[in-house]
Amino acid sequence: MVNLWHRLPIRAKRGLRAAAVVVAVGLILDLSAVIGFSITHPAIPEHVDAVVVLGAKVGTPALTYRTLTGLKYYEEGKTNTLILSGARGPGEPVSEAQAMQDVIQERIAKTHGNMPHIILETRSANTFQNLSNSRALAPHAQNVIVVSDGYHLARSVAIAKHVGFNHVYWDAPKPSYYKSIDLAHYYMREVVAIIAYLPKLI
Repeated sequence: MVNLWHRLPIRAKRGLRAAAVVVAVGLILDLSAVIGFSITHPAIPEHVDAVVVLGAKVGTPALTYRTLTGLKYYEEGKTNTLILSGARGPGEPVSEAQAMQDVIQERIAKTHGNMPHIILETRSANTFQNLSNSRALAPHAQNVIVVSDGYHLARSVAIAKHVGFNHVYWDAPKPSYYKSIDLAHYYMREVVAIIAYLPKLI
């Protein structure tokens, strides 16, 4: 490999170095965006048209805490509508959307509160479908809060804006239910996922 490098013309070496710098800078910016969205949250207005909660595997703490984070905005009077998004995955007894609705119903039963207006989006198998299908079910919603895990927010917000939500805010539960090594894996996986999604967002 070293001998091959020395045999390359100077112009080719410069081109490869420049390409390596571009890739490195891109990865750094990508990682910065993923981390930045996970640790910063915008000021939420007094009212939003809907909260879109992105699903997670049924039975996991991620699904429960994402759901409760979304429900919080209804309980605070900031929205009347929750869009729960996620299909039934392999080995799951119900769709992720239905499982999130079950979490809300259990919470409401304990607090004796009122049920929010819930829209179930049960066809999505990935993040792009989550947001595009949710948009189709709420065509008049202009400003929304997207709720997911922190590492997932940068891509989710970008897609939400791409599919037509005009004002997108975001929030996430504290990731205390993840082991540090698993969380690091999810962050790195998200960096790769954003790169893979770029053609859809351009």
